[in-house]
This record gives sequence, C-alpha cells and structure tokens, in this order.
Amino acid sequence: MTAKQKQFKRQLIMKVHTSKLYQEVYRHDRELYEEMLKNHFGKQSSKELDIDQLVALVDFLNGKKEQLPRMIKKDAASFSQVRMIKELWDKVARDKSDDALRAFMHRITKNLYLHTDKIGKKDAQKVIVALKKMESAHVKTAQ
Repeated sequence: MTAKQKQFKRQLIMKVHTSKLYQEVYRHDRELYEEMLKNHFGKQSSKELDIDQLVALVDFLNGKKEQLPRMIKKDAASFSQVRMIKELWDKVARDKSDDALRAFMHRITKNLYLHTDKIGKKDAQKVIVALKKMESAHVKTAQ
C-alpha cells in the first residue's frame, strides 16, 4: 500500500467514526458495530477493511446507501431457503412479524440472527424442517 493509499484509508476510518449513524448508534454499542462489520465484511474492526469496503461503509453510515453489500459466505443460506422459511412462517405463525421469526430461529438453532437472510445453510435446514413439521401438524388439526 502506498503512502497516499494509507493516508486515504486513515481519512476514511476517521469519516466512519465521525459519521452521524456511527455517533448515534454504533458508538454506544460496540458489539452491534462489530456484528455489523462481521456480517457484511467478515471483519471485526474498520482498520481491517480495505479501501473499497471503507468507502461502502462510509456511504452507508452517511445515508448515501440504504444497505451495505451482503458478504457472501460459503455456508450462507440460499435465497430460496430464506424465501421458503418466510413462506412457511407466514402459513403457520400466529405472529407473523420478523421479530417473532427471529425468536423462533433462535429457539431452533441456538444462534441469534439480526436479519433473517443472514442465517447459515445448516441452520436454515433445521428451521425449514421445524416449520414443515408445524405445517403438517397444523393441517392435521384443521381436518
């Protein structure tokens, strides 16, 4: 990394820590900040990010982007798995909110997810199996 790149990276890190969203939310909750970095970039600190990732983070924290790019992991659930979870949840749940779904996922997988689409492939399989069992039980009681 050249001296200019190092200087630019330092400036970006400074922009991260002086952004409005960081000051209002993440400054007071370090765990939430680290979880966000881990989910989107696979890192625990802004110092570990490369320049492109820092630019995306600064844009997000300053409201120029609505979402951060999703870090694709080898063990991440597929979009069809996530869609199936949401569809099954809508069929069997009394409380169809995202909070209730995340609480259910936590009870089944013993892992806490901030967003439904961040679930791992194996955990998604467990949740789908549990929801299908609930659906079949729901169908039996309806008859």
